[in-house]
Amino acid sequence: MKISDTSINRPVFTTMAMAALVLFGFLGYRAMGINRYPNVDFPTVSITTSLFGASPEVIETDVTDVLESQLNSIEGIRHIYSTSQQGLSQVTVEFELGRDVDVAAQDVREKVSTVLNDLPEDADPPVVSKLDITSQPFMWIALSGISRQQLGEYARWTLRPRLQTIEGVGDIRLGGYQEREIRVWLNRELLEGQNLTVGEVVAAIRGGNLELPGGLLESQARETLIKVQGEVLSVEEFENLVLTYNDGAPVRLRDVGRVEDGVEPQRGVARYNRSTAMGLGIATRSGANTPAVAERVLERLKELEPQFPPGMEWRVAFNAADFIERSIEDVQLELLYGAFFATLVVFLFLRSLRSTLIIALALPTSLIGTFAFISAMGFTLNDMTTLALALAVGVVIDDAIVVLENIYRHIEEGKDPREAASFGTDEIALAVAATTFSLAAVFIPVAFMEGIVGRFLFQFGMTVAIAITLSLIVSFTLTPMLCARFLRHTEPRNRILRAIGGFLDRTEARYRGGLDRALRRRWLTLGAAAAVTVAGLLVGYVIPKELTPTTDESGFVVFFETPVSSSLSYTDGKLREMEEILFGLPEIRGAFAAAGLFGGVNSGIMFVRMPPPGERERGQDEVMTVLRERLNAVPGVRAYVNTFGNAFSGGGSSSPFQFVLLGPELPELKRYSEEIMGRLRERVPSLVDLRTDLELQKPEVRIEVDRDKAAALGVDVQDVSQTVNALIGSQEVSTFKEGGRRYDVRVRVEDAQRQGPEDVARLTVRAGSGELVRLDNLVSLQSGTGVNVINRQDRQRAVTLEGNFAAGGAQGAALEEARRVAAEVLPQEYTTALTGASETFQQTFSSLIFALLLALIVTYMLLASQFESFVHPFTIMLAVPLAAIGALGLLWATGMSLNLFSAIGMLLLIGLAVKNSILLVDYTLTLRRRGLSRDDAIRQAGPVRLRPILMTSLAIVMGLAPIALALSEGSETRQPLAIAVIGGIFTSTLLTLFVIPVVYTLVDDAVVWMGTRVRSGARSVAVGGRRLEPTPGD
Repeated sequence: MKISDTSINRPVFTTMAMAALVLFGFLGYRAMGINRYPNVDFPTVSITTSLFGASPEVIETDVTDVLESQLNSIEGIRHIYSTSQQGLSQVTVEFELGRDVDVAAQDVREKVSTVLNDLPEDADPPVVSKLDITSQPFMWIALSGISRQQLGEYARWTLRPRLQTIEGVGDIRLGGYQEREIRVWLNRELLEGQNLTVGEVVAAIRGGNLELPGGLLESQARETLIKVQGEVLSVEEFENLVLTYNDGAPVRLRDVGRVEDGVEPQRGVARYNRSTAMGLGIATRSGANTPAVAERVLERLKELEPQFPPGMEWRVAFNAADFIERSIEDVQLELLYGAFFATLVVFLFLRSLRSTLIIALALPTSLIGTFAFISAMGFTLNDMTTLALALAVGVVIDDAIVVLENIYRHIEEGKDPREAASFGTDEIALAVAATTFSLAAVFIPVAFMEGIVGRFLFQFGMTVAIAITLSLIVSFTLTPMLCARFLRHTEPRNRILRAIGGFLDRTEARYRGGLDRALRRRWLTLGAAAAVTVAGLLVGYVIPKELTPTTDESGFVVFFETPVSSSLSYTDGKLREMEEILFGLPEIRGAFAAAGLFGGVNSGIMFVRMPPPGERERGQDEVMTVLRERLNAVPGVRAYVNTFGNAFSGGGSSSPFQFVLLGPELPELKRYSEEIMGRLRERVPSLVDLRTDLELQKPEVRIEVDRDKAAALGVDVQDVSQTVNALIGSQEVSTFKEGGRRYDVRVRVEDAQRQGPEDVARLTVRAGSGELVRLDNLVSLQSGTGVNVINRQDRQRAVTLEGNFAAGGAQGAALEEARRVAAEVLPQEYTTALTGASETFQQTFSSLIFALLLALIVTYMLLASQFESFVHPFTIMLAVPLAAIGALGLLWATGMSLNLFSAIGMLLLIGLAVKNSILLVDYTLTLRRRGLSRDDAIRQAGPVRLRPILMTSLAIVMGLAPIALALSEGSETRQPLAIAVIGGIFTSTLLTLFVIPVVYTLVDDAVVWMGTRVRSGARSVAVGGRRLEPTPGD
């Protein structure tokens, strides 16, 4: 017994089965988390190694290269990136996405352990850690109202631990935090007066501040723990620490300097809305519900507020959860609107309230039931799954429409509803199954695309595939059962509905005439369709190409730089000028600004927040353009205005243009990069904010020790280094404990005695004879410039060109032009590569082309299997190029780009366009099996299938109309997909109704002709064979 007959005969069972599907779907929906993007684990491991005082060149040669040479042999590495800077090496190993990050980290640890003896003796042991490159703060809390030291102490030791216990909260970063430290300020003149050197003071501090082991004192009656108190317990004890004795009198630390309980030197400033603040950056754990985490964080802050230090205030400077929540809610609203409009199409075509209600029940059953499966698979409600469901509205309703329309037609012809439900479902079952499987065949390749985009699209493809599979089941069970029990044929009494019916009848009559003319002029029809197709496909070459459209997130980020020699004070002054310009724009609601916190003291960042699009006159792009012009008019400032970016770039820079130059020499790389940037600015005006990450003009002073003189005087070079470090004030000499916490103790020379490099020469060290020797007798100072950071990619020195695009800019065209310019400029030993969003762009379009070809092949195989024919699938799939011309044409007409989402729309069109062709060809074959001639079958099948084809096509268009109009927040990414599908549906529907019947007859003629030739050849062979046979009597 067929599944439809079972459903018709057992209505209660069918009802309960569908109710269970909806119930579990509802429970699955409630259990799903909410995020902007799907949860994707990027297997990335970092190795951080410190070598105090080493230059970037030394770090690169002695640390970074040693590590990279060993790590390079690990299996499954995609890229190795590294940065070598003053005293620090960081190597980042990016593995293929299929690699388990825990196994990868263990492999890295094993390799690092083998080169420990090859690293410099003074280098700290390398720290290996798994790196979650997508775990960026989604919320920044601005703290203000009290001193920076009080803010820092409370935020680090009280507030952060309390917030980290919240479910879903991951890392919490402190922006603008200054660590408490004990600062020992030495006076050079007092040191000389007491006949002491910096090195001797450091040694005395280390020796006088120790936790010494004691032991156990045992007696017959009891056991007592003995502890030797060697630690300094207060600032006063530090000041009284004895350094040495002069003529029997103790020389204490206070005799050569002073001790201060303070904070580390200020290397950054932070403000919120132009007021001094400190930032708490809160990130979520993998898979956490971002809006829910944000709500819990805000609730906890309100709970803790009464316990805050007097005067401390907090405000939300930035909260991405607001945009995520609004975006998801808007998609769900678009889904409801789409469902309403699609159902309205059914009502207008069938003019039956009962028919409409049956469709209205089938649609939510399929969609809500989908949540049961995607929740069980661990999916979240994110941009990909909600987009898939919104897209599925027009698709899942198709199966129910086709089945119901066929049943309704048989009822109109006089059949009993029960008989019509059984016969009508059986008659259309093959076509409906073929269309559903064709759609699934399109999205299975999408779900298993490789690379970062493939991981994000997995949830999209699987959600659509599950939804359309459920729609097939519903159309074969719930729909025929409801039709058998409730569907009746009644003539509408409403004048409007009768007028619509008359219009549809006239449309069908006109179509009959048009189809008849097309069949009489088959080659003219085919030629016209071919010409339109070629013209439409050529439009694809002029459409701009990019990875993803820019989304108005009601916020953006500004990066800025001042000259490399700038002090923090200078950069802070420029930041204040930029803040005044920023808050002069009426669209700005708030900004968290910082200098020196996320880079050198000559760089800074501003997180800018605006009201939602409906509450401001200008769009985000326009505001960013205006601000970019005004900020770059500030003397001494280079400002780059970026969107927040998206996870498709793999968590790296948010810049859409990232072009890498690779080569051996840094000066040459810098020169070539400047020349390439100059030509790109001329040839690609839409490429803005263009800059490189290589700076060779960092002022530096090289201190060269005369080793011969040092040896002759008996001076240890280590003493010279330690003395210079005291001048700079960057060396930790001991620790101070209080309240179970440890703080650094650092030695510095008084600020007044460390104003310039020449002050180095005035410091003294101890000679072998016991006398003090000034450093100007041992060292020479050479001023110059050097590199601040050395970047490498895949073991080659690298400089990255980054940029953004003004409105209308094309990512694909800019990258092609960059390749051409690089070929003109670079010699043979220098090469290029892509990284970040640019690399993802290139991989994505290659993967999409492969997915397109695979979808076409799988679709053909499915159709050939279902129709048991090698020929008919070609006829059916001719609708695909007819859909492509409409998609490309409407994208071009509306100014859209060809991007990831519009390309997915075109992939979807494969299944949707084939759907209409299947309905035509399948019914034609059915009529021919019933005895009709080919031409009669064609002329009858077209008008009969006209109504379901128009219904399903309009249902899809109306279901996607809310998305295409882009009235909701964050709809910029969804809009191109809807535009592509609507354009493709329009042309494929219009042309399929005429072109497919014509091609069917031509292909049938060819098959008949070939069959005739084969049979004729067979007869000739047979006749020839008889002539060779000997006749009797020969």
